[in-house]
Amino acid sequence: MLFSTLWGLGCHKLLRSAADIIEEHGYSNTMHYDPYSGGVNIVGALALACGSSVKKLERWDGDNSTIPVRNGLVAVFLELVTFIEAAVSTDIEEWCACHRGSDAISLLRTCASRIEVSVI
Repeated sequence: MLFSTLWGLGCHKLLRSAADIIEEHGYSNTMHYDPYSGGVNIVGALALACGSSVKKLERWDGDNSTIPVRNGLVAVFLELVTFIEAAVSTDIEEWCACHRGSDAISLLRTCASRIEVSVI
């Protein structure tokens, strides 16, 4: 997807929101949402930024056919995951398992900046 399209869809704002969500909830290396710590990984943070709720995220098994985001944002959510995976050159779940929350926050903000800078 073109950077201008990502900008037009507000993806830079969703990425920054996902970073803020990780700061607020904490980070989980292994789960979209950890019910014990309240932490989320990047995929969980993106789902929350795209309109999911903690309750829906807690029940989500990670299947792309049942993504718990607001109607109209499923394609945006999937595109954001693809965009981030391209930035790290690996599956995002694998990346999350090997990195800390500060790395995740930095990655999300860097990806948001890439979109913002590309359309200036």
